[in-house]
Parts: sequence; structure tokens; C-alpha cells
Amino acid sequence: MKNDSVMRICPKGHFCPEKSIYPTPCFKGTYNGEKGMDSSTDCLDCPKGSFCDDIGIDDYLRYPCPVGHYCDVPKQKKDPIKCPAGTYRNATGAYDKGVYENFLDR
Repeated sequence: MKNDSVMRICPKGHFCPEKSIYPTPCFKGTYNGEKGMDSSTDCLDCPKGSFCDDIGIDDYLRYPCPVGHYCDVPKQKKDPIKCPAGTYRNATGAYDKGVYENFLDR
């Protein structure tokens, strides 16, 4: 930190380039679960089935694709895609449109 003589470890969800004053949060669509990272390349793409719509994420598992939707690409930054007509997903974390139950058949 500025005017702080104590060496600090860069926090999870961030990277700290050399000579930076403050940690830089990982960008939307990425995460970093390790401390002490120094480059934006240390922030990994969030996998399919997650919706990482925030900055500074340290655990993509806390950002699952929501119920009734699927997130079919890594680094999902666009809105989750709604289930096709006549189908529904009653759990989080869907990554393709083929994992839905047809609620009309119940």
C-alpha cells in the first residue's frame, strides 16, 4: 500500500504487477484462487457452467450459471442463455442446452 513499508502478499482474485501500489482485481470472466500472483495471465478463464459477472473473483464455484439458464462458453461475460421453450433446469451450473428436463412431460 502507499506509504506502507510492510510487504504484503497479493490477495486471491487479484494480481499485483511489480511496483504497483494497489492490487488489481481479475477481470470479469476470470478468477484467481492463489495469493501472490503478479500478472493478469494468472487470472484464469471461468469454465463453462459458471457466470463470472464480477471482478476480483477468487472462486468461480461461487458464481454458477443460474437456475433455468445455461452458460455455454468459458469466460462467460454475456448474460446466461434461457432454457429452450418447453424445458427447464432446476439446478445451477448448466453448461449446455441439452441438460434440461422437459417440464411439460411431468
